Amino acid sequence: ENKERFILGTVTEMGVTLASRMRVYYKPHQPWSTDCECMIKMENDETIDLIASGNDWFAVATSIKRLRIFMASGLEIAILAIPQRPMTMAGGNDFLAIVYGDKYNEDLTYSLIDVKKRKELTRGILPISKVVYWMGFDDRTFYIMGNDRTLYALVNDFNYQFVPICNI
Repeated sequence: ENKERFILGTVTEMGVTLASRMRVYYKPHQPWSTDCECMIKMENDETIDLIASGNDWFAVATSIKRLRIFMASGLEIAILAIPQRPMTMAGGNDFLAIVYGDKYNEDLTYSLIDVKKRKELTRGILPISKVVYWMGFDDRTFYIMGNDRTLYALVNDFNYQFVPICNI
């Protein structure tokens, strides 16, 4: 039974993250103690829009344009103001990718954050427009596919740039 009314969820090799509009819950697959789960409640008028997770961390994007990043223990390590409400986000290992877009602009923008180093690695315009069909990580590489059905990889070669990998 879904007593907490979870509507969002993500699973990584390290654990599972679930969220309702007001609460986020994290549970590791390999518990290190009997009380290793955490539940965090949003305050005031802040509600949860999106979640993502990686190795020993999880992140929440909220309705008041904030990105909250937590360690697996529930310790909040960052509260960041973000330029607009994100369209989607994904986590993998130490990385968090956030995609932004709005109904008035064809261009989608992104930000890639190294959570463990507490650093934004790059940001810019995506090579796709309007629709994100899929995005995710494989080891340390970020991939994204849009409405043109081309899979792109973000590589760090002569600075960060998207390289088309294949058409699907």
